[in-house]
Amino acid sequence: MTRENILFAIIGILLGFIVGFMFASSMSQRMPEPQARSQAMPADHPPVGAQQNGAAGDPQAVREQVASGINLVIQIARLQDGTRRLTHISEVVGTAR
Repeated sequence: MTRENILFAIIGILLGFIVGFMFASSMSQRMPEPQARSQAMPADHPPVGAQQNGAAGDPQAVREQVASGINLVIQIARLQDGTRRLTHISEVVGTAR
């Protein structure tokens, strides 16, 4: 490559960055601001996280939430020969405590 070819390539790359930046900034100015996240959930959605009544520090409430979300527990073990086998199937009925 000659010196002129290298300079031409560098100028092309710089112009590409400049044009790309101008296009990106003009597109971001045209887009509307996103809505607040609290408005993104439906009105009938249950509260999430620490907003629930004491659920953040109450272990019983966490157990109930997990039990309500899981119906089956399937346990698979690796045997000595390297194969995996299904060993237990349990149904989650509720909390024991």
